[in-house]
Amino acid sequence: MFRRAFGAILLRNCDDSKISSLDLRVLKRYNELRIMETRTQEIFKAVVEEYIKHSQPISSGFLAEELGFDASPATLRNELFELEEMGFLEKPHISAGRVPTSSGYRFFVDNLLTHEVLSQLEKEALAHCKTFSQLQDMLASKMRSVVLGLQNQEVREAGFTHLLREPEFGENDFLVDFMERVERLREDFDEVIGFLEFKQSELYIGQEAKHIVGDDKYTLLLTHAGEQGFFIFFSPARMDYARALALAEYITH
Repeated sequence: MFRRAFGAILLRNCDDSKISSLDLRVLKRYNELRIMETRTQEIFKAVVEEYIKHSQPISSGFLAEELGFDASPATLRNELFELEEMGFLEKPHISAGRVPTSSGYRFFVDNLLTHEVLSQLEKEALAHCKTFSQLQDMLASKMRSVVLGLQNQEVREAGFTHLLREPEFGENDFLVDFMERVERLREDFDEVIGFLEFKQSELYIGQEAKHIVGDDKYTLLLTHAGEQGFFIFFSPARMDYARALALAEYITH
């Protein structure tokens, strides 16, 4: 995202003598990303991966005691603070650890994600799905997300049973909000899938998804399903990105 933003700023300002304050902040962020030290990247990657798995804010103590980082708690606190200053992490509560921001998830996906390869058994199971709805149900069972599918102008949802077990849905307000946005996606499916244009798949994380679903705490993965139709993976921003992208890559090829 920042690489794209950086290029856009250069193009936009190649004939101008002034750069907006917003552009300057983006340029500063891009430069910070380039010089991020290897240890900082490793810490950040660990924070995102552990948060995706467990939905618990990550503290310096957890990094030292549970993940075995060879640094003092004070050093790790400083690293986390720097990542927070860069806009990649935030503290949901004053006394809590850190969680990824939209920018943090995007940097993780673009630069640090360990790409997952589906097993042969998984590929065979997906290939043996005889109907579009069977494929949709299987995708939902392998993901922490609702999967909306469009085939022959009919929209169907799958995956609520799996997703509702996730910690975010322990809050009734979050559940109500999520269900309302699923209904909006259902009603506007044709318009939403138009964001794919000529791409096979497209990922919108947090703030990027706000113009589609009206809130920045969700993630959308839009994907073709070969010649059968389209799918939308919809979940809280704490999506298993490696698994989602691996599944999307398989079904689009």
